[in-house]
Amino acid sequence: MNKIHISIILAVLLFGHKTEAQNSEFILATSQLGFKPGSPKTLTLVPPDGQNLPDSVPYFINTAGSHIKRIQKKPLLWEDSPSSYPYNNSKGKYEDVDKIYKSQYRYKGWLIKKTSKWGTVWQSDFTKFSETGQFQIETEVQFSLPFSVERNPYERFVRGYLNYLYCQRSGFYVPGIRDAEHLDDAVLDNKPEYLSASGGWYNAGDYRKWMSLTQFNLEALFNIYTYGPKEFQNQALEEISWGNKYFHAMITNEGQVYEDVGGGNVKGGFSYEEGWWVENHPGCIANNAGNILTDNKPETGDERKVRTSYNPFVQLAFVRTQALISSIMPDADRIKCLFLAEKAWKYERQRKHDERTLFVAEELAAALELFNAGSSVIKKEEIKSLTELLLSRQDNGKEGLNGYFLEKGEADAYRSIAFSCQPPLALLRYFELQPLSDETLFEKVQTSITRYIDNFLLPDSKSNAFRLTPYGAYIKMPHAKDQTFRDAGRGRGVRTFIHPYNEQFLVHGTNSVVMNQAYLLSKAGKLTTNKLWQDGAECLLQWATGHNPAGLSLFIGIGYKHPVPFSMENLKISDAAVNGFTGNPDDTPYIETSNVMNWNTQEIWDIPYMYAIGAVSFLK
Repeated sequence: MNKIHISIILAVLLFGHKTEAQNSEFILATSQLGFKPGSPKTLTLVPPDGQNLPDSVPYFINTAGSHIKRIQKKPLLWEDSPSSYPYNNSKGKYEDVDKIYKSQYRYKGWLIKKTSKWGTVWQSDFTKFSETGQFQIETEVQFSLPFSVERNPYERFVRGYLNYLYCQRSGFYVPGIRDAEHLDDAVLDNKPEYLSASGGWYNAGDYRKWMSLTQFNLEALFNIYTYGPKEFQNQALEEISWGNKYFHAMITNEGQVYEDVGGGNVKGGFSYEEGWWVENHPGCIANNAGNILTDNKPETGDERKVRTSYNPFVQLAFVRTQALISSIMPDADRIKCLFLAEKAWKYERQRKHDERTLFVAEELAAALELFNAGSSVIKKEEIKSLTELLLSRQDNGKEGLNGYFLEKGEADAYRSIAFSCQPPLALLRYFELQPLSDETLFEKVQTSITRYIDNFLLPDSKSNAFRLTPYGAYIKMPHAKDQTFRDAGRGRGVRTFIHPYNEQFLVHGTNSVVMNQAYLLSKAGKLTTNKLWQDGAECLLQWATGHNPAGLSLFIGIGYKHPVPFSMENLKISDAAVNGFTGNPDDTPYIETSNVMNWNTQEIWDIPYMYAIGAVSFLK
C-alpha cells in the first residue's frame, strides 16, 4: 500500500470521528485514584451531545456508598422499611437539600459553565475539601466514581508498576500470565553467532525487547528504591537484577551496546534514518519480524535476531542507567555496572553521533551519572561543553510561547513521544548534582528549567479546561490546511496532541508525554520548593487517572473505568498504562471507547508508567 492510499484512509478515519466528548451520558470526571488532603482538586461535568444545563450546577460530596434522597415513586410497602429503596437511586429531583438533607452531605460546591476549545463543560475547584476518607460526588444528572483523600494515594502506582514489570519478564514463568518464553534468545543479525540474551523485560505486552525503552525501567526502580516505601526496596532490587542480566548480555567486548532482540526491520517504504526515529521514538514503525514464539532450545534455527546496528541513544542510555543504579547495588554488582558503563562511554566517544537534540541530552545525562558515580573516565570539561551545547538548543524568543527546545540548526522544535522532557530533565540533573564550581553556568541551567516550565508548559496548559500540557511546539507545521496548530507566536504553532498528518502516518497516544512532564514538574518543584510546579504535576496525574473528557483512568488497576487495554500477544497483563489520548486533526482529544482494540490509544506500554513512578517519587 503506497503513502497516498494510506493518507486517504487516515483522513477518512480521523475526520469520521466526532471531535466532541465521546459520551452518550453526562460524565462527572475527577481523579479515580484520589488526592492528598492538600492536593489541587478539580471536578468537571462533561455533557452529552446537545445537552445543556444552567450556568451553575450544585454538587455534593458524601461518603462513598451514601447518597442524598431524591423524589421518587416507590411502593407504599417500602415507606417504613429501614433499608433504602434499591432501584434507580441516581434518578429523580432533589427536594430542598439544604433544609431537609443538609446532614447527608460533607461538602457543597457549584459547577460553573465554562466554554473551551474542546466544547462546553461545567467545572469546580474543591481543593479546600481536605477531609480524609472515601468519597463520591453527586449532582442531579450524574455521580462521580469513588475516590479517596489520604496521606499518600500514590503508593498505588508503585505497587501496580512492580506487578506490571514482573508480568513483563521474558524467559520466566509468571503463573496466570505467561509461560517461560524465548529461553533461546538470540542470534546476531549480521552473522550466525548465538548470543545468550534470554531474560529481561518485554515492552508494551508484546515479545520485543527494546533496549531503547526497557532500560529506563532501571530509573523507575531506582526511584522506588531511593524515594518509595521501604517495603518495596527488596522487590525493586530484585527486578533490577533480573533486567540487568539481559542488559549486560547486550554489550560487546569492545563496548558497543546492541539495539534490541526481536524488533525486526523498518517497515516497507522507509529507511532506518527517516523511519526509525518517528518523533524521537525509536522502533515505532518496526515490522515486528522477530515477534514470534520459539522452541526455547538454543541453536535449533528458530532463534530471534539481535539487531546489531549502532544506536547512539541506546548506547548512552546504557551508560546513564548503569551508572545510576551502581550506587544502590551490592558491591560486586556495583563494580560491574560502573565498569560496563565506562566501557560503553569510551566506545560512544569514539563513534560519536549526529548531534540531534535527543542524543545531546542523553549524552549530558550519561556524563552526569558517571560523574555522580565517581568515575574517572568523565572530565568536567566534557560536562561543561555538553551543558552549554544543550542550553544553546533552547528557544529564547520573547514573544508567545518560548523556552522549548529545538533541533540542530533550528530545523524544528524538539518533540518526542517517548522522551518529551529529556533535555530539561538532563539539565535538572545538573541542577541537582551541581558538578561544576561555575556559578554563571549554574544560573543559566536554573533559568533554562524555569523558562521551559513557566514560559511553555504551564502557559499552554491554560488553553484547555483540564490544564493539560502541550505535546510540543512546531516551527514547521506540516499539512497546516488539514490539521490545527494553535498560535505559539512568531509564526510558530503548538498542539496539545500529536499531529496526525505526519510522514510516517503515526497517530500515537500522549500518556507518555504527559507523564514525562509530570515527572519533570514534580522533581523540579521538589528541588526548588515550587508548589505551583508540584500542583501542575498532580493535575497531570489526575488527568491520567480519570479527570479527562472521557472520565477514564489510563492506568489499568487504578480506578474503576478504563479504556480496553490492548496487547498484541498477551491479554492477561494487569496493572498497565495505556498509550492514552491522541488528538483529532482539530487538536481535540480522542480515545477509543468502544470494545474494539487499537494500539494508538489502548496499547499498554512501560514508558508512561515508568515516568509516573518518577512523578510520584517526589510528591511526598
